[in-house]
Amino acid sequence: MIFFPFSFFAQPDTVMLNLKQRVMEKLSEQKGIFALAFKDISTGKELLINEKEVFHAASTMKTPVMIETFRQAAKRKFSLNDSIVIKNEFKSLVDSSLYSLDSTDDSEFELYKHTG
Repeated sequence: MIFFPFSFFAQPDTVMLNLKQRVMEKLSEQKGIFALAFKDISTGKELLINEKEVFHAASTMKTPVMIETFRQAAKRKFSLNDSIVIKNEFKSLVDSSLYSLDSTDDSEFELYKHTG
């Protein structure tokens, strides 16, 4: 039987600490507030950065939308170089009525210039 001193288990995981430091350095070069959740499923080790930060739900939807976009592009359903028509028209999930957004209420004002 092998006994390890308690301090052996209490040692910080240097690989994850190094990864966190490198990620934080990259994020500090960018403008904005970022959060990251990473879990190594083979070891169960996690890297969490700003995990308690509150973000608007639209921000959290970008990742799964991009994952699906790249998945469909890989299946050649379209090319990432294709053009699309930008509309400011949405169907309500509540009653299916149509509505649009006001550019003055949105932080993404540049996109409105390309509507149509």
